[in-house]
Amino acid sequence: MFIIDNFIQRSQNTPDQVAVKSPNGDYTYQEISNIAQQLAAKLDEENAQDIVPFYLKDTRFVLPTVIGIWLSNRIPMPLVSALDLPEATDRVKEVQWDTLITDLPATLKQKNIIQVDLFNQNNHADFKAKPFSQKNVYILSTSGSTGIPKKVFLTESNLKWILTRLYSLINVNETTKFLFSTPYSFDVSLTELLSPVIAGAELVCLPTSPSNSESIRLIPKLINQKQITHLSLSPSFAEALLDIVGPEAFDKLKFLMVAGEAFPINLAKKLKRALNKGCKVFNLYGPTETTVYSTYHQVTENEEEYVPIGRPLPEGKVKVLDANNNEAKKGELYIGGNGVTDGYLLDSVKSSSSFITLDGERYYKTGDKVEILQNGELLFLEREDDQVQVNGIRVELGEIQTLVSKIADVTTAIAKFKNKRIYIFYISSQDKEAEIKSKLPTYLNPIIIKVDHFLYTYNRKIDTQRMIDEYYNRSLTTDSSNTLDELKKLIAKYHVNEIKELDSLDSVRFIVDVENTFKIQIDDAQFSLLNTLERLAAYIDKQQTNTAAETREQANEADLLNLKLLFANFSSSYEDAKITASSTQQSLFSQQKPSFDLLRVSFPTINFEEIQKIRQIFTDLTTKIDLLKFAWFKDRDGKLYFKKIINPAPISLVTANSFSETDLEKVMYSKPGSPIHCLIFNMKKQELNIVFSHHALDASSSNKLKKIFVDLYQGNLKIEQIKSSSYAEFMSFVQEVNQSTDLKAALSLVPQTQEELNLTKEDGRLYITKFACPAKTTDQIYINGLYLLSQAMMKDHKMKKITGKIALNIRKFSNFDASDVIGDIHATLPWEVNENDTLTDFAKRYQMWKDHYTKGTDYRYCIFNQIGSNLEYRNALSKQWSNMNISPNYIGEVNSVKAIADDILRLPFKPNYITMVSKEGVLYCISYGRLLEKFKYQVKLNDEQVVTVTTNEY
Repeated sequence: MFIIDNFIQRSQNTPDQVAVKSPNGDYTYQEISNIAQQLAAKLDEENAQDIVPFYLKDTRFVLPTVIGIWLSNRIPMPLVSALDLPEATDRVKEVQWDTLITDLPATLKQKNIIQVDLFNQNNHADFKAKPFSQKNVYILSTSGSTGIPKKVFLTESNLKWILTRLYSLINVNETTKFLFSTPYSFDVSLTELLSPVIAGAELVCLPTSPSNSESIRLIPKLINQKQITHLSLSPSFAEALLDIVGPEAFDKLKFLMVAGEAFPINLAKKLKRALNKGCKVFNLYGPTETTVYSTYHQVTENEEEYVPIGRPLPEGKVKVLDANNNEAKKGELYIGGNGVTDGYLLDSVKSSSSFITLDGERYYKTGDKVEILQNGELLFLEREDDQVQVNGIRVELGEIQTLVSKIADVTTAIAKFKNKRIYIFYISSQDKEAEIKSKLPTYLNPIIIKVDHFLYTYNRKIDTQRMIDEYYNRSLTTDSSNTLDELKKLIAKYHVNEIKELDSLDSVRFIVDVENTFKIQIDDAQFSLLNTLERLAAYIDKQQTNTAAETREQANEADLLNLKLLFANFSSSYEDAKITASSTQQSLFSQQKPSFDLLRVSFPTINFEEIQKIRQIFTDLTTKIDLLKFAWFKDRDGKLYFKKIINPAPISLVTANSFSETDLEKVMYSKPGSPIHCLIFNMKKQELNIVFSHHALDASSSNKLKKIFVDLYQGNLKIEQIKSSSYAEFMSFVQEVNQSTDLKAALSLVPQTQEELNLTKEDGRLYITKFACPAKTTDQIYINGLYLLSQAMMKDHKMKKITGKIALNIRKFSNFDASDVIGDIHATLPWEVNENDTLTDFAKRYQMWKDHYTKGTDYRYCIFNQIGSNLEYRNALSKQWSNMNISPNYIGEVNSVKAIADDILRLPFKPNYITMVSKEGVLYCISYGRLLEKFKYQVKLNDEQVVTVTTNEY
C-alpha cells in the first residue's frame, strides 16, 4: 500500500522528526510507528475482523491508529466522536466488526476494546507490515451520520489520487504545518491527517473539537503561534472566525481551503485582506462518494456576484445533464474519473441508483444542480433533494425526519432548513426535546419545536416561515429587565430565541457581542452554565454591580467562627511522603505573606441538592487531582511542605457573605495539617468560591481546574475521562533535577546587577508605562516588551544594563510532561538587557535561559531548598538573584486595564514588581515604582521600527 510504504520510509529516514504536534504531547515518526506496530500486533492477537472502527477524543491518536489498522491489513472506519459511544456504534450496526479502538475506558457487549492511549510510544513492537490485500482501504459515513448513514468504501487508488493531486495544487511539503481542524469522521479530515505521511508535513492538533467555542477562539492564535500554513474550513466557520477575530485572522496562512457548503460572495470580500497578504484561497467541492474533493476554484479579488466551484481536479471528469439526460449548460452534476469510489457496498440498491454508467464510464449522480459558465467553470445552484449543509456537513433532512418519527409517542415529525439552521417540528403528547437531541450528533444542534398541528401554504406545502413565526418566535416581554431586553435583541440576530439553540459558531459570535455590549468578560466554563437568557442577564447585572473596585460584604462573626470550627476540628491521617513546596510558595510563606487563589463560579441557584452534588464532584476529583488531597505543614526551620490527606473530603461552608483575605488567613494559615482548599457557597450571590491557600495554583492551573469542574457538573465529562494529575510527581521531578544543579556555574548564567534602580513607593500611587507591542505569544510579549522597556529605562536612568526575573509557565520539560498537572507549575527565569543589545541578541539569550529551564533547572528552588552541587556558592547565588532590578509578570490579554490597576492598588507589591497586561496590541506595565521619570521615550525596536514608550500616573 503506497501510504504504508511512504510511512515506513519516513520513519526510517527521519525517525526523530515531529509528525504530530498536540497540546497533550508530540509524536515523532518513530513514536507513531511504535504505537501503530503495537496496535497492529494487538489486532492480530485479538484476531479482529477486517473492518476496525475507532472512536477517539484526543486527535493525536488518530494517525497512529489509522496506520496501525493498515499495518495489520485491515480497514479503518471512523466513528462520530460528537455522539456518545453507544449512539456512535449504533450508526454502524449493519457493518461486520468485533473490535473497537478508543482512548477511553469503555465496554461494549460482545465487542473487544483496545485502548490506544495505553500503548507506550517508546516501546518498539517489531511488527512487520502485512502486504495489503484489501481492495477497499477506508470507510466513511455520509450525511453527517444521522440515522443510519450510508457507508462509502474508498479504494487505495482513490486515496492516492486525491492526496497527490490536492497536495500538488496547494503545495504541501516538508515545510507545511497543517492544522487538524476537521472532525476525523468527515472526509476532509483525510487530506489533513495524511499530510505527514505523504508530504512530510507537520500535523498540528487542536486541544478540543472545533465545534467547541474555545477551539473557535483558539484557531487564529494557533495560526500565529504554531505558524500554521494550511487550513481547511467550511464557509460558515471561515466567516465566523473573520467576524470574531477580525480581517487579520488569516494573515499568516499560505493556503486556505474552503469547502462543504456554498461559498458566499460576502466571504470572498472579507478574504481580500488575506489574499493581499499572500494567502491562496481555494473553493473546493466534492461529495464523499467521489473522494473528498472533485473540483476547485482559486479565489481572486475579482469575484463580484458569485464564487464558482470551478473545474475538475486532474483525472477528474464531470458531466451536466438536463431532465432528459442530455448534456446541457445547466442541470444535474455527474462526477467521474479517478475519485469515484466503490460506493455503498452494503446497500446495492442505493449504490446502483447513485453510481451509473455514462459513455462506458462510472459516474456518481450528485443531486446538485449546476451551471457551466462561459470560462468552463461550474457554478453551484442548488440541491435537487432534501440534502442540506450545516457548517459544511452534509445532512439529509429525510433521515432526521425518519429518526424522530420512530421515537415513542411522536405522532409525526418534519425537518426543515431555514436561516442556516435545522428546525424539527413534531407532534406528541409529551415533551420529547431531550430524547430527540440525544439521538442526533451535537454539532447539528437543531431547533426542536413541539406543535399541535402543521401549517400549510395555499398549495398544501409546509409553511416553514409561518411555523417558525407562530410556534417559535416570541415578542419581547414588557416586564423583563433592560439587560434581558438587550440580550433578546442581541440573540435575535441569529434567528434563535434561546442560548442553547445557538450553534457553535454563532455561540462565540454571541459571547463576543455580549462582552462588547456590557463591557465584561465571560470565560467559556462560566458561559456554559449560563444556558438561558435569564441566567445570563442575572450574571451580567451581578458582574456590573460587583465591579473590581467593590467593597465586599464582610463575613460576620458567626460565619467566621463556623469556618474556624471546620478547620480547627479537621483531623485526618496523612501519607508519609513529604512534598516540597515550590520556590514561590516557600518565598511567600517565609515572608509570612498569605496567598489565596479564588475560583468563582456563578450558578442559577444553590440549594441542598446542588451543594451535595458539588461536594461529591470534588470528592471524586481527589482520585484524579492529588493537589485536592494536600494539607500544609512546616518543619523545624519553619519551611513549608505538604502531605497528602488519606480519605479526603472538602471542607464546605454555606454563608450569605464574603470572606476577606484577612479572614481567610486567620483560618487557613492557623493550623498545620489543614487542607489547602475549601468550598464556600455564597447564597446571596448564588456563587461557589473555590478557595486555595499557599499559592497552590498558577493561572493556567486555575483555568484548567475550573473547566474540569464545570464539565463534570454539566455531565459533559466523566470522572474516568479525566487524566491523572500529580503535583507531587512534578515537585519530585523538580527536586531530582536540581539535586545536581551546579550552583557555581549558575553564577555565570544568572545576570549580575551592576547598578541599583532604587525604585520607591510614593504614597501608594501607581504608574502605567505603555507602548505598542503587537506580539501573539507570551514569549514574544516578553522578548519585545522587556527589550523596549529596558532600553527606555536605561536611557532614563543612564544605566548600561537592566536585570530581572519573569514568571513563565513551562509545562513540557525534557523528561517530564506537566501538561495536565494542576498546581503551581510556573518557574521564575532570570534575564538581562544590555545597552548595546539588538532585539535579536536579547531574543537568543532569552531562548537560552528558557531552554535551560525546560530541562527542569530552577535556581530559585535551589536557593530556597539549599540543594545542588557546589553548595558553598549558594549564598553568593542568592545575593545575585535578589539584587536583580525588576520583576515583571505578564498575565495576559485583558478587557479592562483599569480593573487590573484597581486590583493592584489593594495588593502590597514591592515597587520593582511590574504587572504586564496587553490590550489590542498595546502592552501596559503597571507598577508602584516610577519606571520612567520623563513622559516619553523613542526606542528603536529594529532597523525598521521605532516605538514610543510613555508613562502616566494612575
